[in-house]
Amino acid sequence: MKTTVIRLALMTLLAVATCAAWSFLVPVRAADPARVGSESEKATLLGIEGKGSKFVYVFDHSGSMGVPDNKPLDRAKAELLTSIGALSEVQQFYIIFYNQDQKIFRIDASGGRLIFGNDQNKKLAQQFVDSIKAEGGTKHADALALALKMHPDVIFLLTDGDPPDDLTKEELARLERLNGSSTVIDVIQISPPPATGEANHLEVLAKRTGGQHVYVGFSKPAEK
Repeated sequence: MKTTVIRLALMTLLAVATCAAWSFLVPVRAADPARVGSESEKATLLGIEGKGSKFVYVFDHSGSMGVPDNKPLDRAKAELLTSIGALSEVQQFYIIFYNQDQKIFRIDASGGRLIFGNDQNKKLAQQFVDSIKAEGGTKHADALALALKMHPDVIFLLTDGDPPDDLTKEELARLERLNGSSTVIDVIQISPPPATGEANHLEVLAKRTGGQHVYVGFSKPAEK
């Protein structure tokens, strides 16, 4: 009788130990990749949505962006900061302001690299944006080339450039070679569309990279 009881006890202990061991081997179900980060895999600027995790903002700060009363540049800055503020900490971004030259956002001596959208970097971005003034002419190509070298998912270009400021055919071809169809370029022009209705080279660049091109009036205040 005692032998039977001992045997039953040993069998019970063995069963419990086996269950405990198997509990460590049961795989944990991975999070659904379609759900994780779905909201953080995009950025929006003035209603244009770009998909991805790496974004470069290329903004015109030529002298005409200060007319009248600095309103175009102030509105552009507000829209830029709103877009960056909505990025998640795992998304990356960079800012280039340009006229005939480029002013790039540096958080260290190296500069020229995408940074994560954490609170500290967003504060530094605001300080940089606040320092920008309207001055100079307009040259899109070099600023876009600099942005393309960072290999982002999306470039947002905002400009008030008029037809004389448009890309040349040679500049368009150069940018397409640099891109290699890997980066989407969205173009927002706040200047009136040409009376001829013909597409400019910025519009062609946007469409060939799978991006959008829109004309947006800055008569309304930025949404908060």
